Amino acid sequence: MDYSLARRTEGGLLLHRLLQAVIRQPGPDQSQDPHPLPVVLGLLRADLPAQIEAAPQNWPRWRRLLSHVLTATAHHDDANPTAADATSWLLDRLAAYQRTHGQPGTARPLLERALHINEAAYGPDHPCVATILNNFAEVVRDLGEPGTARPLLERALHIHEAAYGPDHPEVATGLSNLAWMLRDLGEPGTARPLCERALHIHVATYGPEHSKVAATLNHLALTLRDLDEPATARPLLERALHINETAYGPDHPEVAATLKHLAMVVRDLGEPGTARPLLERALHINETAYGPDHPASVRVRQALRAL
Repeated sequence: MDYSLARRTEGGLLLHRLLQAVIRQPGPDQSQDPHPLPVVLGLLRADLPAQIEAAPQNWPRWRRLLSHVLTATAHHDDANPTAADATSWLLDRLAAYQRTHGQPGTARPLLERALHINEAAYGPDHPCVATILNNFAEVVRDLGEPGTARPLLERALHIHEAAYGPDHPEVATGLSNLAWMLRDLGEPGTARPLCERALHIHVATYGPEHSKVAATLNHLALTLRDLDEPATARPLLERALHINETAYGPDHPEVAATLKHLAMVVRDLGEPGTARPLLERALHINETAYGPDHPASVRVRQALRAL
């Protein structure tokens, strides 16, 4: 049933501004009547799925609650430790959603704020800070600033190595991310041993058929391509494609990304006729998942035109 101050919509519950203002006001005795905002933030965190980057099945839930997350996090006082963990988590995951949907510029201030909250809550050398640094660096990279991203990744890697030791999977993720950034900076020779070390850690931790292994194989293969070794890169990408198809199914964006990388290597090897159907399949997957104007779709179309 709808009332004058509240009504249901497809996007959730729409409250009148007056009612919103009343709800946000703390009660006369804060100890007996706590502010509802931390409760809202906690409920949003409990309801929303954490995995976004490789989980298109979770995107509708985030899309449905997007406005609520933006409103709730906007009203949290970052200087107040109450609900700081839920706020930084929501900001980080919201940024991941925005980045996945081709909006790194929108994601950047969310991660800057999440980083500030975590540093204030945990100190500068906590693994929670390193996680935000890694994600922040990926957004900065998407915005064309690899030089800005590099020290963020180096700091995150140092934190994780100090906290977990040299062979932890979080360290492997940091190594792989840093290697990706070094490629952008024209240093594939420096990136290669980082990728190889990351691959060794991921295989030892998860086994040879895990999606984390596939992601690292992609990074290593692209590094080898930069080093003019496409023949060495090809079997790595074929292996990564098999892993991703098994893990995610044949029509997943992670599969599309590997198809694009494999097509580029095959083209380098003088086989444009083999590369074309790989790119066409990748384009179909990306356009279905993201739409035709998403950067992932645009990049595949550009690669097709370049054949």
